[in-house]
Amino acid sequence: MSSAFRFTPLFIAFAATMPSVAHADEAAEGFVAGSSFNLHLRNAYFNRNNLNSGVRDNREWGQGFVARFESGYTPGTVGFGLDAHAMLGLKLDGGGGYAGTSILPEHTKANGELGAAPHAFSTAGAALKLKAFDTELKAGDLFLSNPVIAGGETRMLPQTFRGVSLSNNSIDGLLLEGGQVSFTKPYNQSGHRRIDTYYGALQDNRDSQHLSWAGASWSGSEAITSNLYAAELKDIWNQYYFDFDYTYAVNDLVSLNPGLHFYHTQDTGQALLGDIDNNTFSLHFTVNAGHHSVTAAYQRVNGNTPFDYINLGDSVFSTTRGCTRTSTHRTSARGSWPTVMILPA
Repeated sequence: MSSAFRFTPLFIAFAATMPSVAHADEAAEGFVAGSSFNLHLRNAYFNRNNLNSGVRDNREWGQGFVARFESGYTPGTVGFGLDAHAMLGLKLDGGGGYAGTSILPEHTKANGELGAAPHAFSTAGAALKLKAFDTELKAGDLFLSNPVIAGGETRMLPQTFRGVSLSNNSIDGLLLEGGQVSFTKPYNQSGHRRIDTYYGALQDNRDSQHLSWAGASWSGSEAITSNLYAAELKDIWNQYYFDFDYTYAVNDLVSLNPGLHFYHTQDTGQALLGDIDNNTFSLHFTVNAGHHSVTAAYQRVNGNTPFDYINLGDSVFSTTRGCTRTSTHRTSARGSWPTVMILPA
């Protein structure tokens, strides 16, 4: 099904920089003075208990190291900078008979069976960046997190994407952003591959071309937060997202937080995955009391096709973000109720 909605580089640039004001960043700290370095150690153990007869459990254990460097910007109206990262994953346990948890890289033997994962894997990347008039442009390997494209964080090492992103913060509390990516580094691999979707595989080993997105995020009020995003996976689908969260303070101790999250996904261009027409939404209500909260949530997938999204990613903001970002049911005509979570605030 064709769509009149099209993304172009000009549209993305316009969407992200429209409210820019013509003044230099007076708070620029310099390339070195404004830099930071972070080393994050992540230990992961995954045990998938397969109850089917004749199917072995999947069990693996690993230790991950994620080092990230973010520079400041050179002085001037247009500042230049560099972000760089390196990741190392070590296997602590996991034989060939128990491989396949997706914590570690998969090794397929000549007979087609999964063998033991390698003892170590690593990756590194960087992104050039420039900043002018409250607008930041990045090109290279990106850590992304928004409702239509977000790197997976559910395993030992994070997922990254390769492409460009543009963001603007001219108005306090309002983030405008857009971008385009073509490749991803999955969380259990060293190399990159073309981005693909969770539910669909293109025929004849074809690859998807790229995903483009633009959106706005509002957090300028203590009581209201809201997001509006749109994305196009070229010749496959368009996806639109909206959320609205409101917090009512009963007193200094108790607050109430209702919220709505909504996705609409529809085929576009050549429709390489066929007809897609899906609406997915969730409602939640949270009671916060001191350092604790209780949440009840309902989520539903409507349509004849599953709710699709970028493979391995966390871009499923379908429940309250304080609890989880990933929906339980993503297939068509599915709903779940109730979901009750008790969490520290």
